[in-house]
Amino acid sequence: MFKYQRRIVQCRMINSRQKSLGFTLLEAMVAVVVMTMGLFATYSWINVNIQSLIRAEQVVDQEILIEELIEELLLTDFSEVDSGEVQSGFQSVRWSAGMVEKRSGVNARGIVGLYDHRLYEIRIDVYSNGVQVGEHFVRLVNSEQVREPNLPL
Repeated sequence: MFKYQRRIVQCRMINSRQKSLGFTLLEAMVAVVVMTMGLFATYSWINVNIQSLIRAEQVVDQEILIEELIEELLLTDFSEVDSGEVQSGFQSVRWSAGMVEKRSGVNARGIVGLYDHRLYEIRIDVYSNGVQVGEHFVRLVNSEQVREPNLPL
């Protein structure tokens, strides 16, 4: 009788070992859902970072283009030209200048100088593929010699 009971115990031990060797379908589905959520979170994080890098690159390109334009505008006589457009690849920059203030060449002590000065406000609009992506304002001074110096001989 003991031999028969021993076999039953061994069979039960073997059956319990066989049950614990694998995953259930529910455990596998939960693992897949958790892994998928982690992958989606990683993908969205990478996607946001790529979009931020693209935007930063566009801003740097705009700033370079605007700096080059301002260098050109420093040599421009706004009494003759008051607007313009510059193209660079897929970006374009339109600018327009309006006089804010005009001062004759008299200083604070009442001494008349050789130059008259005009202050211009320049609006700079940046377009990328026809869509406005930036707007900047700059003030520049134009000076014009209006008097000749009186030099003693």
